[in-house]
Amino acid sequence: MRVLIAGKKSSLRHALTRLLNSRPGYEVVGTVSSKEKLFARIDTQSPDLLLLDEDMATALIEEVIKPIQLVDLCPNIIVLGVRTAKKEAYLDAGVMSFVNKNDPPKSLLTAVEQSRSWSNDV
Repeated sequence: MRVLIAGKKSSLRHALTRLLNSRPGYEVVGTVSSKEKLFARIDTQSPDLLLLDEDMATALIEEVIKPIQLVDLCPNIIVLGVRTAKKEAYLDAGVMSFVNKNDPPKSLLTAVEQSRSWSNDV
Protein backbone atom coordinates (compact mmCIF):
# COMPACT_ATOMS: atom_id res chain seq x y z
CA MET A 1 0.00 0.00 0.00
CA ARG A 2 1.38 3.36 -1.08
CA VAL A 3 1.08 5.96 1.69
CA LEU A 4 1.53 9.72 1.61
CA ILE A 5 1.99 11.57 4.91
CA ALA A 6 0.94 15.21 5.25
CA GLY A 7 1.68 17.22 8.37
CA LYS A 8 3.28 20.52 9.31
CA LYS A 9 5.52 19.06 12.01
CA SER A 10 8.59 17.19 10.81
CA SER A 11 8.62 15.11 14.01
CA LEU A 12 5.15 13.75 13.22
CA ARG A 13 6.03 13.02 9.58
CA HIS A 14 9.22 11.26 10.65
CA ALA A 15 7.51 9.17 13.36
CA LEU A 16 4.74 8.07 10.98
CA THR A 17 7.28 7.19 8.29
CA ARG A 18 9.27 5.06 10.75
CA LEU A 19 6.12 3.36 12.02
CA LEU A 20 4.87 2.42 8.57
CA ASN A 21 8.27 1.48 7.17
CA SER A 22 8.61 -1.00 10.04
CA ARG A 23 5.54 -2.87 8.78
CA PRO A 24 5.52 -5.14 5.73
CA GLY A 25 3.34 -4.13 2.82
CA TYR A 26 3.57 -0.35 3.26
CA GLU A 27 5.55 2.06 1.14
CA VAL A 28 5.73 5.68 2.23
CA VAL A 29 5.88 7.44 -1.14
CA GLY A 30 6.48 10.84 0.38
CA THR A 31 5.87 13.35 3.10
CA VAL A 32 4.70 16.93 2.71
CA SER A 33 4.44 19.92 5.01
CA SER A 34 2.03 22.15 3.09
CA LYS A 35 -1.28 21.74 1.28
CA GLU A 36 0.24 23.10 -1.93
CA LYS A 37 2.89 20.38 -1.91
CA LEU A 38 0.23 17.85 -0.94
CA PHE A 39 -1.81 18.35 -4.11
CA ALA A 40 1.29 18.15 -6.32
CA ARG A 41 2.45 14.96 -4.61
CA ILE A 42 -0.94 13.29 -4.94
CA ASP A 43 -0.83 13.98 -8.68
CA THR A 44 2.67 12.56 -9.12
CA GLN A 45 2.67 9.67 -6.61
CA SER A 46 -0.95 8.39 -6.75
CA PRO A 47 -0.97 7.13 -3.15
CA ASP A 48 -3.54 4.61 -1.97
CA LEU A 49 -3.73 6.24 1.45
CA LEU A 50 -3.23 9.74 2.79
CA LEU A 51 -2.40 10.21 6.47
CA LEU A 52 -3.48 13.80 7.01
CA ASP A 53 -2.69 15.84 10.13
CA GLU A 54 -5.67 18.06 10.91
CA ASP A 55 -3.25 20.95 11.49
CA MET A 56 -2.51 21.14 7.73
CA ALA A 57 -5.19 23.79 7.18
CA THR A 58 -7.50 26.00 9.17
CA ALA A 59 -10.52 24.79 7.22
CA LEU A 60 -9.34 21.24 6.58
CA ILE A 61 -12.54 19.97 4.96
CA GLU A 62 -12.95 22.85 2.50
CA GLU A 63 -9.26 23.49 1.79
CA VAL A 64 -7.92 19.95 1.64
CA ILE A 65 -10.39 17.07 1.92
CA LYS A 66 -12.98 18.17 -0.63
CA PRO A 67 -10.42 19.19 -3.29
CA ILE A 68 -8.61 15.85 -2.89
CA GLN A 69 -11.85 14.02 -3.50
CA LEU A 70 -11.97 15.62 -6.97
CA VAL A 71 -8.77 13.82 -7.98
CA ASP A 72 -9.33 10.94 -10.41
CA LEU A 73 -7.58 8.39 -8.21
CA CYS A 74 -8.54 9.81 -4.84
CA PRO A 75 -6.67 8.13 -1.98
CA ASN A 76 -8.38 6.91 1.17
CA ILE A 77 -7.89 9.54 3.87
CA ILE A 78 -7.20 9.06 7.55
CA VAL A 79 -7.18 12.25 9.60
CA LEU A 80 -4.89 12.42 12.61
CA GLY A 81 -5.84 14.96 15.24
CA VAL A 82 -6.94 15.85 18.72
CA ARG A 83 -10.15 17.71 17.94
CA THR A 84 -12.51 14.81 18.55
CA ALA A 85 -15.49 17.17 18.27
CA LYS A 86 -14.69 17.44 14.54
CA LYS A 87 -14.54 13.66 14.01
CA GLU A 88 -18.12 13.36 12.70
CA ALA A 89 -17.64 16.31 10.34
CA TYR A 90 -14.52 14.65 8.90
CA LEU A 91 -16.32 11.34 8.46
CA ASP A 92 -19.33 13.08 6.87
CA ALA A 93 -16.93 14.77 4.45
CA GLY A 94 -15.75 11.36 3.23
CA VAL A 95 -12.72 10.65 5.39
CA MET A 96 -12.30 6.95 6.04
CA SER A 97 -11.20 7.29 9.64
CA PHE A 98 -10.19 9.70 12.39
CA VAL A 99 -7.39 8.68 14.75
CA ASN A 100 -6.58 10.67 17.84
CA LYS A 101 -2.89 11.60 17.97
CA ASN A 102 -2.87 10.77 21.69
CA ASP A 103 -3.93 7.16 21.06
CA PRO A 104 -1.30 4.42 20.94
CA PRO A 105 0.27 3.65 17.53
CA LYS A 106 -1.76 0.44 17.37
CA SER A 107 -4.91 2.55 16.81
CA LEU A 108 -3.37 4.10 13.72
CA LEU A 109 -2.14 0.74 12.43
CA THR A 110 -5.63 -0.70 12.87
CA ALA A 111 -7.13 2.17 10.85
CA VAL A 112 -4.47 1.73 8.15
CA GLU A 113 -5.20 -2.01 7.96
CA GLN A 114 -8.93 -1.29 7.65
CA SER A 115 -8.13 1.10 4.82
CA ARG A 116 -6.13 -1.60 3.07
CA SER A 117 -8.99 -4.08 3.44
CA TRP A 118 -11.49 -1.54 2.14
CA SER A 119 -9.28 -0.74 -0.87
CA ASN A 120 -8.99 -4.43 -1.74
CA ASP A 121 -12.76 -4.86 -1.56
CA VAL A 122 -13.51 -2.01 -3.97
